This record gives sequence, C-alpha cells and structure tokens, in this order.
Amino acid sequence: MFGAYNGDMTNHTSHPSTSDPLDRPDAAASRRRLLVGGTTLALGALGLGLVATAVPAQAAPHGIRVLGKSPYKVKTLATGLGGNLKPDDSAVLGSGVFVAYQNGVGSTGGAATGTGVTTSTIVEYKKKKVVGSWQVTGKCDGLAANASTGEIIATVNEDGNSSIYTVNPATNAVVHLTYSVDPLTLGGGGTDSVSVIGSQVFIAGSNPSLLTAPAVYSAVLNETTKVATLTPVFADDAAATGPSGAVTLGLTDPDTTAVVPATSPLFAGDLAVVGQADQQIVFAANPGTATQTLTQLPIGTNIDGLAWATSATGSLVMTDNSGNTVYSITGAFTPGTVFVDTASDSGVPGMVGTLNLTTGQITPIVTGFTNPHGLTFVP
Repeated sequence: MFGAYNGDMTNHTSHPSTSDPLDRPDAAASRRRLLVGGTTLALGALGLGLVATAVPAQAAPHGIRVLGKSPYKVKTLATGLGGNLKPDDSAVLGSGVFVAYQNGVGSTGGAATGTGVTTSTIVEYKKKKVVGSWQVTGKCDGLAANASTGEIIATVNEDGNSSIYTVNPATNAVVHLTYSVDPLTLGGGGTDSVSVIGSQVFIAGSNPSLLTAPAVYSAVLNETTKVATLTPVFADDAAATGPSGAVTLGLTDPDTTAVVPATSPLFAGDLAVVGQADQQIVFAANPGTATQTLTQLPIGTNIDGLAWATSATGSLVMTDNSGNTVYSITGAFTPGTVFVDTASDSGVPGMVGTLNLTTGQITPIVTGFTNPHGLTFVP
C-alpha cells in the first residue's frame, strides 16, 4: 500500500540549515497531482490505500515542497560542475560524500548522445566543496563505501557489458576489475547497486533475461589479478515469506540494495534489495549463508533510493538525476526511520517519503523533485 497523510498539511519553504553535517569538517499524472495540488482524494479504488489531504503549497526553490508540520528542510548541495551531468548513486566514506555522475553514458556503456562521452565521474565533496574526482569508463549506477579497505566501489553498465571499479581516495588509485563469471552467462544483464556488510560485498543483478538469474551476488575483489569473482546469493524466483505466507518472488528489476542498520525496528542486519519495477523490497537475513532467509515487503509504487536514519542529527543526501542537482534534507531524525525516494518512472514520481516496514506504507515528506535516484543518510 501507499501511505497515508494525517493531520495538518502546512507547507514550509526550504531554507539552509546549519545542522547539516556537510557544513562541518567531520561531517501517473493524476496520482502526481494528488501530492502537489489543493484537493482531498481517496485512492482506495486504485489499490494504493492512500488518503491524501493537500493544501496549496508555498513554492520553495526549484518548486520543492516540504509537506505538513515537517521537521525537515531542503537545500542544494551541488550541481553538475565541469561538464558532469546526471548524478545517480552516492556513498559516504569518512568525512567525504561521494556522488557518481553518469554524464549521459548508455546503460551498456555506449557513448553519450551529443557529447560522445564514455566515462562517468565520481566526485568527492567535503563541506560542500569538491576535493577529488575520478573517471571510470561506462555508466556508473552503483556506488558504495568499503570502510575496511578505505575504498569506494563502483559498478558500471547495469544492462550489460558490466564491470566494477575500486577507487582509493587517499592514493587516487583506480582499479578496473572484470567479472568472473559474466552475469550474462547466468541469465542476467549486468550489475547495479553495491552494499558492504563487514568485509562482504553484495551487488544487485540487474536487467535479468531469465527468472532464474541471480537477484544478488556476493563478490570477492582481487585488485592484483583485477578479477571480481561473483557468487549468486539468491535468484529472482527464490522462495520467500510474504505478508500472507510463502511466495515465489519473480523479480524482474533488482535495483537498489542497502544494509539495514541496528537501529532499524525490523530486519536489523539484513541486506535489503529493492525490486524497483516489482514494487517490493526483499530482506535477506544472513545473506549468502546456509541460514539465509528471505522476507518480501510489497509497497505501492516504484522506489529508487532507500536509506535509514542512524542518528538524531544528520542529513539525507539525495541526487536528482534529471535535475542535475544533489540535495541535502536536514532536520530532527529518529534513528531507525526508513526513507525512500521515487524516480520519474514511479506511479507517484519525484518525492521523498518515509516507509513503514510493517505495512509497506509510504508517507511523502517532500515533493517537487524531477527524478530522484540515490539516497544516503549522513550521520
């Protein structure tokens, strides 16, 4: 189901906030209208389970609206610089925030239309200033920090011709690794989002051509041989427990992954895998082990970004791919709160909301973005 509004819907204009950790050195058209218009709509007939009460919003910069008596504020962190376009995934390593700019490169690595560019740019920000950048060949669609090695891991080309890079910000070393085995040989297209649990690296298997293709891989990266060895964790047609009992997943679009933190009210320590077009999240407990179990949580629309608040203060870093902008959402957070965003292909696009892990309901908190993608919490 898609979540419910309750109470007053007073709108607040976005303003800069000095609580942003990045300011510190240590730091469907009708369904769309229901979120931003001045009407009250009941959408049970559409199967969304949403009753939305909206009032005219006071326009914020870029048309962004913070809904209700919200503790959140929105500001711009960065826009494309030096020709870098289409920010997508993001990651935090130490005090640095890293953003992957795809630069219009095709999903299988083809040159960008009009520019001929074939590389993505990974940019590191500190205190909202660029402190480093690195080029990787292909369309970078997955980005994660590996704290145990001090590196950023980046996957490229989610629909085919996929491979993976490591970037060491301290040494500026960029290592390109090829996959063994190629996901194409297992009925998959490429690889997408990356998550790290301890020393284990997990990667979403994207664009499958077969339901038996791996939805998630574990990966062992050998920078000496420049080979990343992939092992399937579970398949797109794996058995899981759904809201009403046993289900067969039938995933067609494994996309975003995230590690569920200890502060989460449910699924702590699990690997979360978003089936974006499938409108569901799969939680893998003990992923890749003999005791692995899968739990399916249906949700009412496509989501792209998924992040948990891990502290009372901090910020959500969100990229707007089509808007070519990186935003920061600040405010008073409750640790364990789950945030999602919806890209332009969602039934209710262009918003950030909170997710109820029991019901699957999403409650919008900010609307008016163009094409949200990456979402990362910075404590």
